[in-house]
Amino acid sequence: MIAAHNEEAVIEDLLESLQTQNYPGELFDIFVVADNCTDRMAQLVRDAGFQVFERFNKEKKGKTWAIKDLLVYIEETLGIAWWEEYQGMAMFDADNVVDAEFFHQMNNHFELHPNVKAVQGYADTKNPNDNHLTEVYALAYWSASRFWQLPRFRSGLSCALAGTGFVLETKTLRRMGWNPKSMVEDLELSAQLVLEGERVHWNEWAIIYDEKPLDVKISYRQRERWIRGHWWCFLTYSPDLLRAVLKHRQLRDLDMLLYLFAPAQTLLNFFLGFFGYVWTFWLAFEFFLGEGHFHGWHIMLLIWPLLTLVQHLSLVLMAPLLYRRTHPTRPKQGFFRYIQTLPMLWFYFLMWVPITLQAMWRVKDQGSWVRTPHTQRVVKAGV
Repeated sequence: MIAAHNEEAVIEDLLESLQTQNYPGELFDIFVVADNCTDRMAQLVRDAGFQVFERFNKEKKGKTWAIKDLLVYIEETLGIAWWEEYQGMAMFDADNVVDAEFFHQMNNHFELHPNVKAVQGYADTKNPNDNHLTEVYALAYWSASRFWQLPRFRSGLSCALAGTGFVLETKTLRRMGWNPKSMVEDLELSAQLVLEGERVHWNEWAIIYDEKPLDVKISYRQRERWIRGHWWCFLTYSPDLLRAVLKHRQLRDLDMLLYLFAPAQTLLNFFLGFFGYVWTFWLAFEFFLGEGHFHGWHIMLLIWPLLTLVQHLSLVLMAPLLYRRTHPTRPKQGFFRYIQTLPMLWFYFLMWVPITLQAMWRVKDQGSWVRTPHTQRVVKAGV
């Protein structure tokens, strides 16, 4: 399923990647919902031989409403009981390119784990080398996949759905319904599954390539929307998760609760880190003047800024190496190329502070969706 708005610039690459899947074509159908489109996207989808549902509703726009109406269209207009006809529903964004083994790898995962309800694939970056901002996005995604999603899955915890490149069991979707109330339907579904005693699996071999913004303003707007929805999920689901932690004493519930706490943690990290840096420079200045006195508790204040520095350096140093090991067919980028992204990396992380504060202020507004423009065509040899 693909929900898209005015994506004529990129939709053909996605459709082509779905047409060339290493998986029997008769075992899957593709449905596209054109949400309030004013360009040629719907016609391009038809020309490619796929079904497209066009909806025009200025009051209820965006992915949440588009998918909801598409499910109704499939059931009532096409007469397909989708929860019986299909085992799973795969979700993609229009700017994605899907690896040829995606459906094959997802099918293998469901066969190995017959009771699984949702599986998130590896969301890689389609344009990692366009500029320093997309390089930073790529570093963040590579590290999150390797150091966060994969360890959580192997530890028996729930991973998080990423909005695209995931498969949800249709019977589970039918039972839960598609009724997200925030701007981050993926996080809502993740929290709901955990509250039901389920967990999201992770499949690193089912890969999709996602376009990252080239412009700082667009990046800010996109991430503010994400965090605004994240704040809403924290305020909405954390009470139930806290009760589940106290009642069931399951690490999975606690892990999801802490993940929902992430925006608040961002602010806490920043202010603690800022205080640590200021105190460090103040101590250095006093010692320079010969008036400083070192105490054991000073070490505790120094630990936070040092850990922050190590975290950023490890991201730059380790993520490209992991990428080269796990993506042998992609172009090899020089190791020191990513060292150049260090200033942008720090700027990227610092941006989370005003983003998180603004999102917290606007948390009640879960309806003001603004499209992120996509223009990057894929280099076929790189996929």
